[in-house]
Amino acid sequence: ATKSEEAKKRDKSREETPRQLRNLQKEKVMRINKVILSLILMCIGLPTAASNPDDLSQETTDSVFVAQNATEIFCSLPKQILELIPTRLRRDMTDYYLQADSIHKVTNNLGGTSHLIDLTDDYLKVQVTDVSTMEIKMLPFKEQQIAAVVYTICGEAADSKFSFFDEYTQELKSEKFFKAPQLKDFFSIPRGSLTTMKEIEQMVEFCTIEYRLNASDNSLHAYLTIDKHINQDDYNIIKLFMLDSLVYDWNGKKYITRKQ
Repeated sequence: ATKSEEAKKRDKSREETPRQLRNLQKEKVMRINKVILSLILMCIGLPTAASNPDDLSQETTDSVFVAQNATEIFCSLPKQILELIPTRLRRDMTDYYLQADSIHKVTNNLGGTSHLIDLTDDYLKVQVTDVSTMEIKMLPFKEQQIAAVVYTICGEAADSKFSFFDEYTQELKSEKFFKAPQLKDFFSIPRGSLTTMKEIEQMVEFCTIEYRLNASDNSLHAYLTIDKHINQDDYNIIKLFMLDSLVYDWNGKKYITRKQ
């Protein structure tokens, strides 16, 4: 019986040895992978498990540019947002305006001229081309700031694009901060009127809206600019019910419609 028990122990030992070896090999591979991963993260500048969070925070604070005002947002906007005016020329424009109290016209990438129209600490307006402008307004958001940016092309009818950027000039999702108006929002039709909203929508093939930021406060105005691209007789009818503009106020988190 004793020999039988010893034989069973030897057999069990033989079974466990390969399993233990496999576990050791697995642990060794995991350690090697962990070291390789740490080296890769260090090479591309990401934190590793051994990094000191305080050191990382200090390094990030020292190396990442944070825009503090409208001028810095304007000068650091990505090329794809303001391709017509190179960064170097943007800095020349703001330097002349702030330091020499002079409007400095620069040659943009279309061969035309660009110049600043207005510039304060939290607001900037620039004539990008003969038919386009850009406005920037710094807005308080939580414990920091974001920038509202309106780019308007004044062709047959003025039409604007509305964007938002954080302090690092990274574009944000605009729908989080502003709900774009619909055509019906620009009309007030009295009850019993012969003209209906459905008829107005049929008259207006496409909707163009001009947005204007306010230099003196954080309000926003939206204007319906359809008069140049619809039948004049139709426009004479619908303008009887059309609001002059929609006004929005910034509440610290988003733009909300001001009650008429």
